[in-house]
Amino acid sequence: MGVFDKLFKGKKEGRKPTRGELLDRVRTMLDTSSMFGSQYVEETANKFIHAGEEGIDVLQSCLNDVFRLRASTMGYLLSVAYKVVKDTKDLRLLSILERVLREGRDLVEGYPRPPAWMPTLKTDIAGEGKYGWSDGTWIPITHKVAEFLLEVLPELPTEVQAERGERLSQAMDHHIQRSKAVRERATYKEAVDKEIEYWKSLKARLTGKEEDRSVESIEPLEYFECDRPSGDGLCSDNNCPCPQVVIPRGTGYLYIEQSLVDFRRQYPTLESAREAMRRKIERTRSTSGFRGMMTFYRLGPIFVCEQGAKLRNLDLAVAAADAKHWWETGKVPLRATPLAGTEEARRERKRLGLE
Repeated sequence: MGVFDKLFKGKKEGRKPTRGELLDRVRTMLDTSSMFGSQYVEETANKFIHAGEEGIDVLQSCLNDVFRLRASTMGYLLSVAYKVVKDTKDLRLLSILERVLREGRDLVEGYPRPPAWMPTLKTDIAGEGKYGWSDGTWIPITHKVAEFLLEVLPELPTEVQAERGERLSQAMDHHIQRSKAVRERATYKEAVDKEIEYWKSLKARLTGKEEDRSVESIEPLEYFECDRPSGDGLCSDNNCPCPQVVIPRGTGYLYIEQSLVDFRRQYPTLESAREAMRRKIERTRSTSGFRGMMTFYRLGPIFVCEQGAKLRNLDLAVAAADAKHWWETGKVPLRATPLAGTEEARRERKRLGLE
């Protein structure tokens, strides 16, 4: 019997999965998470739900362990938790999500020993005896958690809605104040301002006092130059399992990483970006002592097919609009591609006239 047969065995027999089977499921998902899409997440959540109280206990324990280690793959386990909370309205799991929202930005002293059940996971080491999530990890995770808590709040029992709503409001205020506190010493103040605006906008939705944000009131996008193929394109995402499928000219999706945005903000023209990369490569080669070594740096976004875009959970409408604009003008938006279902995606859809 293969590993997938074993994982699905409990469901096929109609019995409740055991604790060991649930842990195997989580371990497999965390260890090889890029292999699985939304269907796998859905099936995993259903197994926890089917296991009843023991399933809730196991999921609660796994969430606490993975969050304690600030594992970079926690987003996959949170996707399971969203489905389980949506179905069960379990307040214990809800409390863990609230903790992730409050403390996800914090650095932690002294890296703890991982529990025996957990596979080897990557985390973000901050140095000086501390560890924690980098901005690229905690920002999308806490945004997604906040938006889920906001979505599920009206579905909770009436007697707990006020208390849970107040906790959510306090967490949003916490993020606003922390962002304001670091703004003056931040390298990219625009990114901090964007974070402050995000939490203010989300709190306005919570309190029912959301401002009317017309397309005209949203500041225009900046762009940077990027090469285009002379003909059709190819999927260039190394994480996509497709065989480098051909993407017809004018179509496809762009995945713009925040690290690329940070670099190209300094060098928006192709000429300046290439010169900066040339200098960086020369420094790398001279310090390494290997003059003949090959070094590669990306100057533009990752061009992906629909399968790759879905695996990365990109907002498909925004990613497709970015690709279309790039094909037509040779320019790419100077902002990261938003994830599906996030406040950033909603804002970008409005900015681009997609809704």
